Amino acid sequence: MNKIFIKKIIVVPTLIIIGLFAMAALLYFIFISAPEKIGEYQQFTVQLNGASSVQVANALQAQGFIRSARVENIILNIRVLNKNIEPGGYELSKTMNAWEIAGVFLHKPDLAWVVIPEGLRKEEIADILAQKLAWNSAAKNEWITKDTVLPPEYFEGVYFPDTYLIPIKESPLQVARRFQARFNENFAPYLKEAARKNIKWTTILKLASIIQREAAGKNDMPLISGILWNRLLKNMKLDVDSTLQYARGNTGNGWWAPITVAVANALQAQGFIRSARVENIILNIRVLNKNIEPGGYELSKTMNAWEIAGVFLHKPDLAWVVIPEGLRKEEIADILAQKLAWNSAAKNEWITKDTVLPPEYFEGVYFPDTYLIPIKESPLQVARRFQARFNENFAPYLKEAARKNIKWTTILKLASIIQREAAGKNDMPLISGILWNRLLKNMKLDVDSTLQYARGNTGNGWWAPITVADKKINSPFNTYLYAGLPPDPISNPGLDAINAAINPQKTDCLFYIHDASKIIHCSANYSGQLDNIKKYLSQ
Repeated sequence: MNKIFIKKIIVVPTLIIIGLFAMAALLYFIFISAPEKIGEYQQFTVQLNGASSVQVANALQAQGFIRSARVENIILNIRVLNKNIEPGGYELSKTMNAWEIAGVFLHKPDLAWVVIPEGLRKEEIADILAQKLAWNSAAKNEWITKDTVLPPEYFEGVYFPDTYLIPIKESPLQVARRFQARFNENFAPYLKEAARKNIKWTTILKLASIIQREAAGKNDMPLISGILWNRLLKNMKLDVDSTLQYARGNTGNGWWAPITVAVANALQAQGFIRSARVENIILNIRVLNKNIEPGGYELSKTMNAWEIAGVFLHKPDLAWVVIPEGLRKEEIADILAQKLAWNSAAKNEWITKDTVLPPEYFEGVYFPDTYLIPIKESPLQVARRFQARFNENFAPYLKEAARKNIKWTTILKLASIIQREAAGKNDMPLISGILWNRLLKNMKLDVDSTLQYARGNTGNGWWAPITVADKKINSPFNTYLYAGLPPDPISNPGLDAINAAINPQKTDCLFYIHDASKIIHCSANYSGQLDNIKKYLSQ
């Protein structure tokens, strides 16, 4: 009895002392310890595709903002809780303690990611900037009418489509200069080539802007360029709708809505009317200042010109539907519901019934492309339409996969991950090579995108950054827990990702990161990965 009592007396105070030391150490890391007393604020970037609290903590340690990533990760999960850390740039100081740094991520970032698609006019770019940078109408108008008009050759065309990380407080003029600088950087090689061919650079830019709007895709562009050059050299009028759409502007149905002259000419060419000139007059009488909505219209050759014009007063019978690369089928369903006027029951039917059989068609085969779909088409018919488009486009890769003795479903799963992980198509072969290396070494893939798929949408979007708690999700899609590929694709990839999956780049790398400019850096070991984080994510 006495011996047992003595052990209790010794053990209990010891545990208390150890606990007090642990608590003191934790409080030191949280409230007192900062790596060095440097008062200047520095930029810390959370990538566009998001980052987990573990990744944020590791990057903070690599960049010298904190001493312990493990402690910072605990603090982030205490302070940020279930909120996602918003992608963007945050201004931090190395005089901040770990608790203060975690508090910064409770707020909006100081720099916003802004993605500008190709082919927009500057008014459309201004709409994106106003939304991302919280501009009021005065700031947006200033950007359109003042900051982008001088010098004259910079009025349009030099606001380069790309991904930008822009300070929220940057003035509209500074944003304009940023875009122009990016254009100059990217256009420099073509400037030299234009000079060598004795063509003004402004001529190249004007022609490129028309080609961008006229082409259905990049494969069309060289041919359209050749046709336009032929017409220019023969002193013929170009006769392109896009220049007239630009001159007309937005009259309520978008900047690039079809013009009545083009509609009348198409009607005559297809035999619905005898005179395009008469039909154009009727269209302008009946449709007035309304734009004819893009889409497909059901007409009969028994209709007269007045009746045909009346059809365009209504919504089209077929809707254009554009599906971007890399979406999961729930996101595609949202687009379809909006474009085809589906109710919630129809949308749910598409997700839970029409896209689940056969099992290998559960995800990944709803091909990203541009479709013209009848409004009355059933969800099941739409699913079959998408699958047919996939089969048509995947056929060449199916043969190549068979030749290399790789299951087509393996290619599709890998392509779906590559699509989500890559910053652009140029990264895809390298990321494919890295993922193949990890698979062949029986390493876990450790990619966030598969875990994002498993978690789903918790209120901040389907692809919001993961948290430490997410990494504990017991799902076969959790590649932090389970080696190998997930049971199904995690997105619907495009051809660039599919091609990369079946034709990986040879590399010794097993790890990769993207810097703030979305440039990829890889390493063959984890030590190299930490070095890359410190080198490329330190600004």
